[in-house]
Amino acid sequence: SETQVEGERRRRQRLGHLLVGLGPSTYPNSSAMKNSSAGTAGGEVGRPFVLIVGAGFSGICLAVKLKEAGIDFLVIDKCAGIGGTWWKNRYPGCECDIPSILYSFSFAPKYDWKAFHAGSVEIQHYLETVVDKFEVRGHFLLQTGLEKAKWEEDACTWVCGLSTGQTVRANFLAMGVGGLDIPVTPKLPGREDFKGPQLHSQAWDPRTDVKGLKVGILGTGASAVQMIPEVAQEAKEVVVFQRSPNWIFRKEDWGFLHSKPFQLLFSILPILHTFWRMIVYLKGELLYTAACFFPSYGNRYVRWVGERFLRKNVRDPKTIEKLTPDYPPGCRRLLVHNQYLKTFNRPNVNLVTVPVDRLVAEGVKTTDGGVHEVDILCYATGFDPSARLQCADLRNGKGEHIDQVDPQHFSSFLGVCNARFPNLFHTLGANTALATNSVIWMIECQVEFIVRTINAMRSSNAKPSAGARGNPGGLEILSVEPKQSKVDEWMKVVNREFKGKVWGHCKSWYKTTEGVVYTLWPGYVFEYWAQCLTGSTEIFSWWMCLWMWFVSLLEGWGVFGLRVPREPLETLFNCVKSQQAPPGAASVCLGLQDN
Repeated sequence: SETQVEGERRRRQRLGHLLVGLGPSTYPNSSAMKNSSAGTAGGEVGRPFVLIVGAGFSGICLAVKLKEAGIDFLVIDKCAGIGGTWWKNRYPGCECDIPSILYSFSFAPKYDWKAFHAGSVEIQHYLETVVDKFEVRGHFLLQTGLEKAKWEEDACTWVCGLSTGQTVRANFLAMGVGGLDIPVTPKLPGREDFKGPQLHSQAWDPRTDVKGLKVGILGTGASAVQMIPEVAQEAKEVVVFQRSPNWIFRKEDWGFLHSKPFQLLFSILPILHTFWRMIVYLKGELLYTAACFFPSYGNRYVRWVGERFLRKNVRDPKTIEKLTPDYPPGCRRLLVHNQYLKTFNRPNVNLVTVPVDRLVAEGVKTTDGGVHEVDILCYATGFDPSARLQCADLRNGKGEHIDQVDPQHFSSFLGVCNARFPNLFHTLGANTALATNSVIWMIECQVEFIVRTINAMRSSNAKPSAGARGNPGGLEILSVEPKQSKVDEWMKVVNREFKGKVWGHCKSWYKTTEGVVYTLWPGYVFEYWAQCLTGSTEIFSWWMCLWMWFVSLLEGWGVFGLRVPREPLETLFNCVKSQQAPPGAASVCLGLQDN
């Protein structure tokens, strides 16, 4: 229809406008807008103030908050759709093991979740609605990945090469790539000999029909726990290859929270929704207290609950023995599912605990010489969190690759920024993932810190969308990088907090090969929130965090002129001020050239 044609024309017009400068209100009279070769291979795709990599929860949160602050940005993602890991993962039974009421943004509550634990399709749809609600879709450039990025000191800018062959220049680079992005596929001998299809759980096509097939699944982690019960209902036979078992617990379902009466109450009285979010959050903190301190009576109790749930759901004593972990609960992620353990009572499900030797034409050969015939082989073997920054060739002004400066990617300040890499931020970095609670709050804490830092770099009299000639962002400080002393101080605090915790008592993807836990935050979530709020590396007591939360509310309301004490920018970062930069650096890095 004419309406659809006109709508598509306007959409393309908006996209073209985005590609050549991201708004004349921010870059008035910019010759970069006039001379851009956007839309052509090898051309320059505009000059956003902030380039965000990743269109998942992190990228969307950054987009919304940057727009609220009046800061220009562009979001790129290699996928064809919005949602990050929830766009990619569509295997059978895929869902979030964190309650949906908490696995959502505090600024964009959803009152009508269909289930206490939402499925991947509903979560991805939620993210689509957030993008549309806050009107940031026009800033997203999909099917476009970041291949390389180099910091130009003279120009005070990140020069970023895209997978399309184009280039983006941005003052800030924000990596919103999560830890569940790069799949791990074991390098088994004989992979080329196997006659059937092989795929990682991330690459599972929802249209795949396994009826009448023998399906082999390598791995028994979070993806496998959700997938196996669904596949077992359709397949002729399922062979599960288990390297080591995980602790499985009952998946709770607070059905009343997603009932029609409660959904209506939440929409009328949003404070009730906030109250129940807080209850679910506190439950997660309580589980952290019980499971993650070791040795402790709480950990013993969690073990007893897990063993009881296993014996209740599996009939065969030998299978129970195979499914019983030999490490304390909490050392790996605590998995929740009500049907996984029962699946091993089915006659068409075979649990193999003998190590895999190689693949052969018919299937999988184990070290005892046995061959297990399968028609299709799925690798439910998880992801490599340490590879999330390896998606692109990141180099600082000296040409140093980020792998040279930080080989294992776990040395940072607040898990948000790295020394020797100016104006580079990332979300869900080292030591900021969670084992028992929602990472969405962690993302919001980090985004608030990033946006506040950028705002603090502006001159006190600059408007958010217009500044002095040659410095359209009104930047008083052109670049920041965390001081090495602050990075060392924060890492020392993090490593200290791991003492007396459960994660040192088993092998897991939380740790490096040297045994360093580089993925998880070792404390309570409110402790990390307080660090991001103040910029301090100190672990505050719970009552001090409660007081800061109260003061932050009053600050937001403008009551009594109260303000949360925050570390000055110059205390945390090495700063390059505008008068210290080479002549014209501000105009170059922000996309302005004098006419």
